[in-house]
Amino acid sequence: MNLKGTVYWDVFTDIWGLFKKYAGGQRSAEYWQNVTDDARTLGKKYADTPQYQFAKSLVFSILDELERLDVRKTDNSNRRQTYREEAGHEHSQNGERR
Repeated sequence: MNLKGTVYWDVFTDIWGLFKKYAGGQRSAEYWQNVTDDARTLGKKYADTPQYQFAKSLVFSILDELERLDVRKTDNSNRRQTYREEAGHEHSQNGERR
């Protein structure tokens, strides 16, 4: 099955771009603001598609991975949580989706 030219192709391309853009960045308040702004933009891009839940799950996975890579673990992770709450996607204390 060739997925090139489909919404799935676009989702994966955008997700890869998000990760690639921020994986090596300096972890600061501005960094996390930019990450969450771009993540929010991606969520909105696919909001009216049948693949919205899929895209949203991948965005959250990228946010989780970027946070994991943030060895300093500052309070900036609250910005990510705010985006999750705005998107209506919450995790329990142990990381499982509710």
